[in-house]
Amino acid sequence: MIWLKRIGKGIAALLALFGVFVLAGFLLPSEFAAGTELDIDASPRDVFEVFNSQAGIQQWWTRMGDKPEFAGYPKMDIVALPGPKAGPGAKVDFVMNGMVAETWAITRSRGPHQVIYAIDFKVFLTERTITL
Repeated sequence: MIWLKRIGKGIAALLALFGVFVLAGFLLPSEFAAGTELDIDASPRDVFEVFNSQAGIQQWWTRMGDKPEFAGYPKMDIVALPGPKAGPGAKVDFVMNGMVAETWAITRSRGPHQVIYAIDFKVFLTERTITL
C-alpha cells in the first residue's frame, strides 16, 4: 500500500508541475514584434518590385546566401510555387537538403511602399511586413 501512496504523490506532483507550466503560458505575451532596418541604394518602386514577386524573392535570397557572412550555413533553394507570379497569392518555398524549411506567401501589397508575407516555418506561423 505504501507504493500506492508514492505513485499518488508522484502523479500529484506531475499535475502540479503541469499546472505551473499552463499558468506560466497564460502570463506570456500573446504577440511578439521584432524589427530591423536596412538601407538600400534604390528607389522604393524598384525595391517593391523585388519583394512583391517570386522572381524578386528568389533573386534577393540567392544573393544574400552568396554573401561571406552566410558561409557555412546550409544552402537554401528558393522554389516558386504555382499561382500568381507577383502580388497577393504569390508563394515560394525555401528548400534545404530536399525538405521545405519555410513557405512565404504574399498576403497584401501596397505598392510601392509595403509588402506583407505570411511565413510558415513548419513549427510556427508568423507575419512579416516590409515597409519601403
